[in-house]
Formats: sequence, structure tokens, C-alpha cells
Amino acid sequence: GAVTSHWKRFVSPENEEDHSDVPPSEDTLLPLLNDMNSTSLTFDGDTVTRHGKGVIDVGAFAKGFALRKAKEYFEEQGLQAYLVNAGTSSLLLGVTRKNEAYTVSLQRPSYGDPKLSITYPAKYEGVGTSGISEQYRIYGGKTYTHIVNPKNGDAEAHYDTVTVKTKDPALANVLSTVLFLGGPDAAKQLSKTYDFGYLIWD
Repeated sequence: GAVTSHWKRFVSPENEEDHSDVPPSEDTLLPLLNDMNSTSLTFDGDTVTRHGKGVIDVGAFAKGFALRKAKEYFEEQGLQAYLVNAGTSSLLLGVTRKNEAYTVSLQRPSYGDPKLSITYPAKYEGVGTSGISEQYRIYGGKTYTHIVNPKNGDAEAHYDTVTVKTKDPALANVLSTVLFLGGPDAAKQLSKTYDFGYLIWD
């Protein structure tokens, strides 16, 4: 969370006072990474306890979890026709009122180039997207974003957008972030454990 906050001040500050003209330095990030790597969590029922100084930012994962709870509720109530938009990066889809699949459109950010898009039918699934369409900055010929690699604190973006579809909306949000950082290699590895579809705009 603390590392992400530094990158957000550079990429898309909430106000002018938080603005940073240059990317955070290694000297700034290294102590925060050390704090993160020496922090752990314990779970006891509904209680989560943090051990260490690392700051936790659940970000889109909380949205995905909320969508999972909504899906469980809909299923308990026998509801089938629904669409929940938890922000453009998180969707939960049942079927339409006509009992048909929704049409999902996935669009690549244009940046002045012709827009590219594909559509596909979707029902009873979650859709999670991670990308640079809203929070990014080009500096020194590189594109930086708010999505941070936890291994080294780097926020250079190697992809435009990653979208994941799966039956579990919480998993869709987690996987879209992981694939944004790890790309096709991560997708290939994770597909051995999880059932999901994905699109990476390179």
C-alpha cells in the first residue's frame, strides 16, 4: 500500500500538493518493500491482525470480494437476471431479463491510435480488468501505472489492459492484476490451478 501510494502521487495525484514530478527512487521504495516483506497477517474468524509496519491496500480485491458475496446472495434468493457494475474494472453478470447472455465489449485504450475492440457473450460470471486507461504517465519513454510489482516496487506497465473472466468475481479481480504484471507466462502457470479466460492488450 505504501509503495502504491508513492506511485499514485507520480502517476495520478489526487491533488496538486501530492504531485511528484519524478518517479519514486529506489532509496524511497526499498525501505517500504522491506516493511512489506516483513509484515504478515493472521486470521481468526472475521478478525484480521497485521504483524509489522507494512501498509495494506486491498484496492480492487475488495470490490471482487463484494461481488462474490452479491453472487452468493443472488443464488440463495434464486435470482438469475442481474448485472452489477462495481466500477468499470469489476462486473458481475447473470442473464438478461429475456434469459439471454450479456454482450461484453472489451476495448483497448486508443492513445490516438484506432480503437480496437472485441465482444463476447457472458452469463453467470465475473469480469475483472486491470490496466492503464485511467491511471498512467509516460516518463523517459516508459509508461508507468498504479499497479506495482511487489517483488521490486517497479510500476512500469508492459501491457495496456488485461481482462479476466471466471465464475468467481473475486478471483477475476485478483487474476487480472497478476496477469497485468506477469503476462502470458503467468496466465499459463495459473491456468493449471484456476479455470478462467483472459485477454491481454499488448
